[in-house]
Amino acid sequence: MDYEKYKDEIAMHALRVFVERGYHRATLQDVAERCGIGRTTLYSYFKNKEDIFLHVVKKQVEAFRAAYRNLLEDPELSYLDKIKELVARVIRDYENNHELVIFTELWLLLKMKEGQPERALRRWLREIRLMFADLFKEAMQHREIKKGDHEILSSILFGLLEAMLLEKAWNREMQLDAHLQGIYLMLDGLRA
Repeated sequence: MDYEKYKDEIAMHALRVFVERGYHRATLQDVAERCGIGRTTLYSYFKNKEDIFLHVVKKQVEAFRAAYRNLLEDPELSYLDKIKELVARVIRDYENNHELVIFTELWLLLKMKEGQPERALRRWLREIRLMFADLFKEAMQHREIKKGDHEILSSILFGLLEAMLLEKAWNREMQLDAHLQGIYLMLDGLRA
């Protein structure tokens, strides 16, 4: 098996172990057992738990950046539509991507303790907020939406998304698509 692919597979198993046992109680031995490998083999991929978590954060960030770049390059979409597409990406990724669900649950656990993994996640979340802020700024400059503070709009939108995903983590019956339509309605209310 390809080294990077196997590394990703190990990281996904590790996330499940972190959620089940708690990040701070889980050991690399627990992860190795879940993967069906020896601890020595595990060390050839990751040096510690933090390294595993940061690997997952990096993968999620790379995927989101790629989606963002693709949206920016799409001349067919208005900036408001790009914001909507990015929102939809966050929600649909969460709904369809089990590793993102596990990642969110782990993030909730890590919020209780300050540390490098939590700081890395905070940097990533800030980067996403800035992506939304840039799109709001462009939408205002192109007179697609009413003038306002693009950073505040980004913060509000991001807060809505964060609240939705946190609620979905404990309320499996929640219909994300209905909430997505509600966010679209709110965004359409910003049209100039």
